Amino acid sequence: MGNQHFVAKIEVAPAFDPDDLTDADLDVDHLEMIADMIAATNSTGDDEFDELAPRQFQFELCPTCSRQYIQSPLGAIRSSMRLKRYSEN
Repeated sequence: MGNQHFVAKIEVAPAFDPDDLTDADLDVDHLEMIADMIAATNSTGDDEFDELAPRQFQFELCPTCSRQYIQSPLGAIRSSMRLKRYSEN
């Protein structure tokens, strides 16, 4: 057990709230909308789907880091937010 490590898996994906659906959403021709988006992507080379695609991350952690991660999974984000200083302008 001297080489023990842990794996942290994170998935970040757009949230979807089914309660936000309206009758207008259900009336949309989604196949046509997707075809238009694909055509626009092909013509511009701009891939806007990348922003909406789920992202998966996997990190191998030593025992000490895994304990710190479990105690505060977003600790790195929180501490970096505290360190930011904004000007008074």
